[in-house]
Amino acid sequence: MEDVLRRFGKGPCHYGMIHADLHRSNIIVKDGVMQILDFTDCGYGWYLYDLGCTLVECGAEVAELLPTLLNGYSSIRPLTREERMLAPMFVLLRRIVRLGWLATHGDRDMEKLVVPEYFAVTICMARQFIYQIKV
Repeated sequence: MEDVLRRFGKGPCHYGMIHADLHRSNIIVKDGVMQILDFTDCGYGWYLYDLGCTLVECGAEVAELLPTLLNGYSSIRPLTREERMLAPMFVLLRRIVRLGWLATHGDRDMEKLVVPEYFAVTICMARQFIYQIKV
């Protein structure tokens, strides 16, 4: 993943200020307006990482939700072919980061924080990524 990220680069079209924890628990709707909460993790990162964050709480439906998310996103900010191809990697990256967070927060009730198939889906995504970079 590191080599892929290095080649992708940190140019202003790929990299900048992001929320870095943008998932449905950090979004509220008040008077019909969406508002984003919890800027604790914000900083510089890849814009596609924020897209990965939006799907971190999903289970097996990640694969079918990602194209819809990319289409909606690209209606505001067009995505290159490369960005579309790399989007699943950023979802995987965020899911791995979440596994690290869960491992260090063992005092919480993990069953309430993670959908049952989270680990299996993440492993499947990792296998697909490894297969793609070997091809």
